Amino acid sequence: MLSMTLSGNRIRRKGRILIENREDVLVSIVALSEVGARISLSDAIQVPNAFTLVIDPQQIRMACQVLWHSGGEVGVRFD
Repeated sequence: MLSMTLSGNRIRRKGRILIENREDVLVSIVALSEVGARISLSDAIQVPNAFTLVIDPQQIRMACQVLWHSGGEVGVRFD
């Protein structure tokens, strides 16, 4: 599904976080692997522990669990 990258590759891809009953949060995907991603956004504190990440432009949807957050970055694993 994510054959566009190899494990741990640094990329700059646009994406969106889908949060129920809220407006989509626009993000930059900084690193992407088969098991997770590092995401850059303006306010990591507002991200719930579980959400759906949409990777543009392919519109790939991945269920995510937050592993860590620091400043404006969030590390997630894919469910």
